[in-house]
Amino acid sequence: MRKRSSQSVNEASRSGAGNCQSHRAVIHAAIRRIRPRLLLCVSLLACSFQSTAQSVLDPSLPPGSQPLVERRVLHLFSDFESVQPGAHVAPMSARQKFRLFAGETFDPSLVVIAAAVAGIQQAGNLAPQYGQGAGPYAQRFGAATASFAVASLYSEALFPTLFHQDPRYFRKGSGSIGSRVWYAITRTVVTRQDSGRSNFNYSHIGGLAALTTTTNLYYPAANRTATENAERFGIAVGVAALLNVVREFAPAPAAGTSAGYR
Repeated sequence: MRKRSSQSVNEASRSGAGNCQSHRAVIHAAIRRIRPRLLLCVSLLACSFQSTAQSVLDPSLPPGSQPLVERRVLHLFSDFESVQPGAHVAPMSARQKFRLFAGETFDPSLVVIAAAVAGIQQAGNLAPQYGQGAGPYAQRFGAATASFAVASLYSEALFPTLFHQDPRYFRKGSGSIGSRVWYAITRTVVTRQDSGRSNFNYSHIGGLAALTTTTNLYYPAANRTATENAERFGIAVGVAALLNVVREFAPAPAAGTSAGYR
């Protein structure tokens, strides 16, 4: 009996040790995958504080004293975020930050973007791995729509209000193509406080991290691992950088209505 008891204890110990090693292996694999992206973020942060846009965020103006202006990027996508070169703007009020979230989230163009993303995921059978057919496509479309809305809520409203940061993109608008691309990419990790000074973009990076965590609520179990989460976060940061480049080089369209967005 004693021998059997000791054998059971040894087996349980080996099993526990094996599970620990398995969990450590998963964590180490996730760290290895995300480490290059973290190093890139740090290097961008270190080099980008010297880059300044020509727009001016004037903290002496009362927050929310200027209305938000809706523009269209490529004549299709709603954009309340871009500030044109040479603009002299007031800090945003907390109410305006939530208006910005609502204006971009409930714009019809979001349906087009979500449908396209779901189609790409369906064609390549990419994550989230719901399968094939009309039902899985509807699930992918719903997941894409939810992800865009949640990302906007975190990065444009909740966290900017909490950290007193401005979620808008201040276009550089001049200089060489390379300098403007670099500036646009670095805005994913550097932003402006409501006071006008530059700081680490806690709102955006924190918002994308919070989005990654939130997607675990509606993604399939196979897409909730540490490795999958690290990959989703890295992709989200890359997409955000690409969108900034589009904002930087898209022709400045005529301003739309600003009524109701004070």
